[in-house]
Amino acid sequence: QYETSTLMHTTLARLNRPKPSTRPRREFLHCVTIPYHQALSSSIKRVINRYDITVTFSSSSTLRNTLTRTKSSPPPDQTPNTIYKIPCNDCPSFYVGQIKRPVLKHIKEHESNIFNNSLYQQYGKMKSAPAIHARDKGHTMNWNSTEILASAPNISP
Repeated sequence: QYETSTLMHTTLARLNRPKPSTRPRREFLHCVTIPYHQALSSSIKRVINRYDITVTFSSSSTLRNTLTRTKSSPPPDQTPNTIYKIPCNDCPSFYVGQIKRPVLKHIKEHESNIFNNSLYQQYGKMKSAPAIHARDKGHTMNWNSTEILASAPNISP
């Protein structure tokens, strides 16, 4: 029983004794924040820590970004930088166009080129290819089936 109490006393004394640090605490001179990447972050942190730089990671999506995003995207027919396709009602032909302005406005211009007296530009040439097709072939364009093939956000140089 003496051995058990001595052993217990010695163990408790060792547990209560302050432990000396096995390695000195490093002082980091600088701090850098980088985006978190699951496969690379730990390796990058290990390399940068060698140069006494603290590394913290950030997330690309934050609660603030999620909650404050109030602007919605415009409907496709009102999106600028669009490539669109207008089919013909009377044959398999179609017109593909590209416009930097919203496509809905441009479609209306094509329609007005056919129905108004403003069919001719300078030197007697028509302004729009759908109008030329309609005039030359006697066909009508299917404006309601206009299809948007691609659109990109407004990019300013």
